[in-house]
Amino acid sequence: MVGFLRELADFITEKTELPVEIEPSPASPPDAHVRIIPKGLSYQSYGNTPNDLAKQGLVQLAVELHLVAEGTGEVFLKMVYEASLKLNRLFESYHTITLGTENFVGFSVAIDKLSNGEFFVSQEEGKFPYKFVEKWKGTLTWRISSALE
Repeated sequence: MVGFLRELADFITEKTELPVEIEPSPASPPDAHVRIIPKGLSYQSYGNTPNDLAKQGLVQLAVELHLVAEGTGEVFLKMVYEASLKLNRLFESYHTITLGTENFVGFSVAIDKLSNGEFFVSQEEGKFPYKFVEKWKGTLTWRISSALE
């Protein structure tokens, strides 16, 4: 599962040149970057009968993808604008992304916009005065087959 998240992160970086972190992570940089935040995991079996020796199913991992940046001034605004534009174009172009394999298992990612980008005034001491956040939700889906024991 972590391999799937890393592959999605690599895909986003390759297409947008934005760094991507997989949460939970120890610290976040102030420059524009994407955070992938796992939210939930589900499993649904299919095509199984009581006599099946192998169970088949779909696993779905719900994630949120956040574009985050902290800063101030014209350079900050330009950085946020360019990063947001890149991600919006990427996710509009690839509503469903099909990526390679982890241990020969392919997976797909469906991504939808959760909220438009917003600027917030930071009240935290030692932080930049402004924070930008834009959110998408996604679902990673892959098939599994495992033998019964």
